[in-house]
Amino acid sequence: MKAATDVAPKEVARRAAVLRTEIAEHNERYYIDDAPTISDAEYDKLFRELQSIEAAHPELRTEDSPTQRVGGTRADLLRNPPLRPPPTLVVPPRPPHCVARRQRTRQCRAHAADMAARILSR
Repeated sequence: MKAATDVAPKEVARRAAVLRTEIAEHNERYYIDDAPTISDAEYDKLFRELQSIEAAHPELRTEDSPTQRVGGTRADLLRNPPLRPPPTLVVPPRPPHCVARRQRTRQCRAHAADMAARILSR
């Protein structure tokens, strides 16, 4: 293959367009479909070729070029996971002996507070 600077500008522009399309298809297969059709090394070779063309001919660089983006788009599975309702908490009722003990404790505290108030008021 010839270097990017040795080829006529129309051919270079055409090759850059083909590479952009090809890389975009491979990005979709890799990031969206999770079914790549070429190896990482082959993808890197295409990407580096596009980078060298755009470096030699900056006028061919476009905003939507794969060399101007970081990563791919998110897969559909990651967009909005299904929401589940929170688990229902079942609180068992208190046994009668615990309820009675709590009532006695409250009565004792109230009685102690009442006694303290009487003593302090003297």
